[in-house]
Amino acid sequence: MFTYEEDTYGWEYPLSEASEQPMDNDPMQAELAHFIRVIEGEEQPLVTGEEGMQTLKVLEAIQTSVKEKRRVVI
Repeated sequence: MFTYEEDTYGWEYPLSEASEQPMDNDPMQAELAHFIRVIEGEEQPLVTGEEGMQTLKVLEAIQTSVKEKRRVVI
């Protein structure tokens, strides 16, 4: 990634190259590990079944709205 130094910003100043390392966490792996700990009784779910159902209703409403080009009331 290229950036300006803090005190030099603008076209008349050269860019500096900054090297960033990716985070060492995979969201899908973390979600699966949490799911396994919930099944094994070691943790409580982060989201309730009711919250999950509400999320599905919203997602289905979005899909219907896009497909039918209309507002969908939940």
